[in-house]
Amino acid sequence: MELLEVEESLENLFNVASCYQFIDKEKAESYYLKAHGRDTQNRLLLYTIGLFYEENRQVEKALYYLESLVKLEPRYTHYAYQILGDLYLSKEEVNKGILSYKKAIEINSQNQYYYVRLGQIFHSLSQYQEALEHFTMAHQLYHQYSHSTNLDIEWVPPKVYLKDLVHLHVHTCNWNGLEELFRELEEVVSWELLRKSERLSVDPLTSLYYPFNETMRFWIAKHYVNKLEELVDPLQKEFIPFYDKSILLEDTPNKLRIGYVSRDFRYHAVGISLWRLFSLHSKKKFETFVYFLGKNDKSSIYNYIKSTADHFYDLSEASNLEIAQMIAQHKVHFLVNCFGHTGKEQRNPIFVYQPAPVQILLNGFVGTFGSDENSKYKVIDYQVTDPLLRHPEQYNPTPQIILPHTFFFFSQPEFHTIEQSSFDITTNINFNADKMGFAVLPLSTRWNGFGDGAIGDRVLQSYGVSPGSFVFCNYGLHHKIDKMMFGIWMEILKNVPQSVLWLTIYEKEDKGYPESSLNLKKEASRQGVDPDRLIFTPIFANDIHLQIKQSCHLYLDTLEFNMHTVACELLWAGVPGITWPQTRMGSRVGASLVCISETKDLSILRNFFKIAQCSRIT
Repeated sequence: MELLEVEESLENLFNVASCYQFIDKEKAESYYLKAHGRDTQNRLLLYTIGLFYEENRQVEKALYYLESLVKLEPRYTHYAYQILGDLYLSKEEVNKGILSYKKAIEINSQNQYYYVRLGQIFHSLSQYQEALEHFTMAHQLYHQYSHSTNLDIEWVPPKVYLKDLVHLHVHTCNWNGLEELFRELEEVVSWELLRKSERLSVDPLTSLYYPFNETMRFWIAKHYVNKLEELVDPLQKEFIPFYDKSILLEDTPNKLRIGYVSRDFRYHAVGISLWRLFSLHSKKKFETFVYFLGKNDKSSIYNYIKSTADHFYDLSEASNLEIAQMIAQHKVHFLVNCFGHTGKEQRNPIFVYQPAPVQILLNGFVGTFGSDENSKYKVIDYQVTDPLLRHPEQYNPTPQIILPHTFFFFSQPEFHTIEQSSFDITTNINFNADKMGFAVLPLSTRWNGFGDGAIGDRVLQSYGVSPGSFVFCNYGLHHKIDKMMFGIWMEILKNVPQSVLWLTIYEKEDKGYPESSLNLKKEASRQGVDPDRLIFTPIFANDIHLQIKQSCHLYLDTLEFNMHTVACELLWAGVPGITWPQTRMGSRVGASLVCISETKDLSILRNFFKIAQCSRIT
């Protein structure tokens, strides 16, 4: 239906265009342009036309009118800069996008969304300090205005950005206000679990690093297990489980068929740990199938696993359904999951299809998987643990295979010999670790096949470490360091004047947060320790890193989520260490590695000053 002819005044043309905007976009555009012809500098008209083109995804035209507006009147409306920012970002003109959002903040500094948006942009650019500052400001504004009755104030709920804010605090070792942020994040996740949200703010792996209780960790994992059902092919659900039922009717088979599934059978912590596993199976009793889901990095680890497994399949391009069907065809008796809730690509649906009658979780994920008797599909039947990894306060309903010593399989490095060390650290530490709740890693042996540590000594000297200094170390990722444990380390350094703490800088984009080393130095200074006593070195080449690390005298473990493969490597390099087991599975790995399951007293020492005093090295 045609609108009646009207006098073509600016106001009438604008109103007609606004009416047509919802019923005929071409006519709306025509009237808007006629109106613009009447007055090319009308601010409201420029803004409205720019918004019209933006809504219709005509980026260049939208940019033209909005850029014209802000040239005429730079402070006309902050919304113009918001739209400009998004338009520039859509064209990957990031700097212009950032500048536009900053201009919007200049006009309206109370708009929380602008800080959230800039935080997200800076985070994506790995500009972590800027991201942290903007997310922090957004959160402050939320607490300031979220209960306001002023409808002109816009605010974004914390579930949108809080996970990023906490992530940045943790990964940059900025612990200011972190305890309260953890509490708020736990409330957000609880709300998401109650609402059965599509995605949670915290995934199962991240929950292991955060001080959540065990029940919360289980429900997070269970949420992900429940969501796995949506990732399986609906046409195949009636065929679950996939495994051939004739397997269950077999008499004792000549060989048990065991399948191992991971994306990390390469130069990765999992590959470094498991590379010898497949060659150790008795060929008379077992037949091994390795299903590799990652990318071939052509490393010696990948090649060795491929050559020693009875059957090796590179399935990086195969779908979950195709892999499950292949495993079922192989009539595998036991299928071992070596990744759990790790990795960005979701591969656990392979196990939802149940291609094997018994499915086991090993090594790759130290936490509750979230599979229990109430799960619709039995994704994991058993999880491998040991007596020390378990604790009465843990909440892990998945049935467990309890190994007598340690749950963690580690492949020793290829070349080593064992001799008594000339330096016996037990004579240099004046405390009884067993009585204090510590686990002390083996102290009196030295694996000299890696060299005599001279390379490491030269490395440390190049960083200003004086010969004769006592070297503590922790080569883990910085986000595993928490405020309390770092405080303990600083008390130890204060009680051992001629000592340093050796840490690693991770430079990869997915692990490297340069701000973390700066913040750790600042925190050391705040606690009265010379920041130069913290030594940061990069990751060393694989063929020499154990030789270099031999120059460490004592490894200090992290608390919430402690050492795994790194600890095993240090043990093989002859470096002893101290770990402090808590109730959580991830915090008991270090103790498990030294097989001290007969230790009767593992009580928690609460006063960290006593720890520092009892750790005095003479």
